Amino acid sequence: MKTKLLALVLALSVIANIALLLQWQLKRPPIDAAETRPSAGDQATLANRARRTGAGSASDAEAAKPGVVWRRPRTNAEWRALVEELRAAGFPERGIRMMVLSSIYESKRIASDLGKLPFWHQFSDGLASKTAREKLEREIHEMEAQVFKGRDDDHELDPIYRAARFGQLPDEKIVALEKIERDYGEVYWQQRRNADGDDALETFEGRARIRLLEEEKERDIAAMLTPEEFEDFERRQSRAARKVIEGLGDIEISEEEYNALYALQRRTLADLPRTEGAEEFIAYVRDMAAPAEEVRAILHDDRFYSYLEKTDPLFGQTAKFARANPSVSPAQSYELYRLQLDAMTAVAATAAPGRNSDLANTPEGRAALAPFAAKLDALLGPQLAAAYRQTRTGRIFNSAAKP
Repeated sequence: MKTKLLALVLALSVIANIALLLQWQLKRPPIDAAETRPSAGDQATLANRARRTGAGSASDAEAAKPGVVWRRPRTNAEWRALVEELRAAGFPERGIRMMVLSSIYESKRIASDLGKLPFWHQFSDGLASKTAREKLEREIHEMEAQVFKGRDDDHELDPIYRAARFGQLPDEKIVALEKIERDYGEVYWQQRRNADGDDALETFEGRARIRLLEEEKERDIAAMLTPEEFEDFERRQSRAARKVIEGLGDIEISEEEYNALYALQRRTLADLPRTEGAEEFIAYVRDMAAPAEEVRAILHDDRFYSYLEKTDPLFGQTAKFARANPSVSPAQSYELYRLQLDAMTAVAATAAPGRNSDLANTPEGRAALAPFAAKLDALLGPQLAAAYRQTRTGRIFNSAAKP
């Protein structure tokens, strides 16, 4: 009876720990540009472990031999001893790994920098929480290597996930790619912070530094793959591919349309200006989205608006305004976006070198805005134009010089 009770308690603990670990993995926000999201392979591996282990944990525990006492070791040697006891008791290797890793995560998270943040920051997109999550992930990977004598199941991906993300790449190359992602992910978040703690992407110098890092990462990936493998990998997981996939969501498209969108986004990233100026700044404001009219040539119907809203933050703001004001049609919201884009470009062109903030409040910026303010009234009418001027992006029109 005691053995069965112990097994039941242990099984319930495993399920709870799995839930905690999956919450950590699945709620980590997406990265960008380098985009150093948390390791895709690691996420899939953890999900697969949970699926396989969660289904069999209770029966595995019931079948275990008596004599194992679950505890929270304090050292790596004690963890290794517990692992050996679980193996001797008949627990399957995958179940042992999942139980131990989830318990390690639960205990280390409490004492980690992430656990010390206020709860409302722990899963936020802020630099502090991202840095803390990356640090915790590294510590768990290192401890796993020490306790299990190497992470030998990185390549155990779900077949559907594996085919979608890695094509026909062999296991050793998938593991190597995941290592490149982790290594560059650490450097990326270090580079994202300026000396004063601000986001480096807010300055031209910071954006240039991040771009060089991304290009170096792509060269390292290309060096370990054949040209054919690299092209296929880029089509699935490159910065351009992630941007397209982010925009598509559940939009139905053909493979031909995907290839066209991918080629367009890839060309857009390659053609980004390398010198400071209005063109480079506007590309940053649009999050390096492909030119809208060229996207429209590929997606001819309402899919265009859905895709643009997810890839171009500027259109996302005008689309949000349109939803709050149903009298504004999708076509009008797009014209509003074009007007906003033209106005911001005109203002950015007045910037002195090294300055790209608060330009609308300079004499040159206010003069550049004047004709666009009149066009805003003509497009929306006085009442809606006044409402738009109260939005985050529309406030720029309040600075226009009076004729």
